[in-house]
Amino acid sequence: MGGSGAGTSSELGLRMESQDYRSQIRSAILGADPNAVIIDPLQLGAERAAEWFTQDDPSPWQDDAHVRQMLSEVVAAAAASDVVISYLPSASMGSALELQAAHSAGKMVLAIAPNNM
Repeated sequence: MGGSGAGTSSELGLRMESQDYRSQIRSAILGADPNAVIIDPLQLGAERAAEWFTQDDPSPWQDDAHVRQMLSEVVAAAAASDVVISYLPSASMGSALELQAAHSAGKMVLAIAPNNM
């Protein structure tokens, strides 16, 4: 969903790599196909967080059941997608699971790995 957790961004209350790339990838996809439906795992996480947590919750995502459910949803979304694009500035177990599920389902998988992984 957001990289290795070693970064300085704190989307959804989690430490992760910068998420600036998401808007660039979204723009490129929609530029090529204005009718494309984009499923963003970070957006799915934000939707679930709004359902599960209050804004004042001091420790969201501490319940393993929530983490497992969210991971299950994003992996299932990857397997159901036509194409999966994964930006990997560092190793990410969540992204690996998404990519493996998509590959196993016979989907096109594109990985962008700009650093030494």
